Amino acid sequence: MIDISLHPRSDGGGTLVLALGRGFRIVFLVLAAIVALAILTAGSIGVVASVFLVILLLGAAYEERWTFSSIERTVTSRYGFLFAARVRRWRYEEISRVEYAIYRIGTVPGSASSDVDTNGDDRSIDGARRRLTRRVQLRYGFRTHQEDLVQIEIRRVRDIRLDRRLPEEIARHLDRPLERIFV
Repeated sequence: MIDISLHPRSDGGGTLVLALGRGFRIVFLVLAAIVALAILTAGSIGVVASVFLVILLLGAAYEERWTFSSIERTVTSRYGFLFAARVRRWRYEEISRVEYAIYRIGTVPGSASSDVDTNGDDRSIDGARRRLTRRVQLRYGFRTHQEDLVQIEIRRVRDIRLDRRLPEEIARHLDRPLERIFV
């Protein structure tokens, strides 16, 4: 399965970048090359193969990037295709806090079963059953001073302690408080 989560990297000059991994684009390009090779060896261009090739090339051209620049003191979101991406920008001064929620899919919000042990020590029999049947998700983003929620990502949690570091790093970079939201 393709991992569509954002990966952090720092340029060392005060900029934190969250972007899709290179593997995302490589998978689409390899699949497009296979389809293109199949079209060339078949000797004719079929409609289905052509549409599939175009979809794969569009997938390879998709980008999603969040740039947190402490030099410009801005957060920039860029998503879409390389040639037609939507760009949004916020100044650090507009951001009040960073929020995150860790929850289980398929539970009632606010119930005891929706809450997740953030230490990762849910070792009871019931906890083992929940781990097998319900995936744990991490949702994080930031709030502006107007209380608008800007959601950065929802990702499947593999290791709660490691995945929780991402919103912590963003809060540290923005010099804003980090708040856990219970859903």
